[in-house]
Amino acid sequence: MNKKNNKEEILKRILTKVRPEIKFKNIGKKINLVNDGILDSFDIIQVISEIEKISKKKIDPNKLSRNTFSNFKSMLKLIN
Repeated sequence: MNKKNNKEEILKRILTKVRPEIKFKNIGKKINLVNDGILDSFDIIQVISEIEKISKKKIDPNKLSRNTFSNFKSMLKLIN
């Protein structure tokens, strides 16, 4: 498994833990995870916390925006 696929699998596991009802085949480029109500602020905090646990690095909140969590691809950038 290459690094990109590994990051994708990690993020899928995190999102499934936070929101078990998420169906990844339905998360296309037209769906905005925040604006469409799939992720709320508590979910985002959980996602950040899980990524920090896995990476053992703190995520700088000043570098985050609503757009960071708008889609799967933008969230992948949080995983080192």
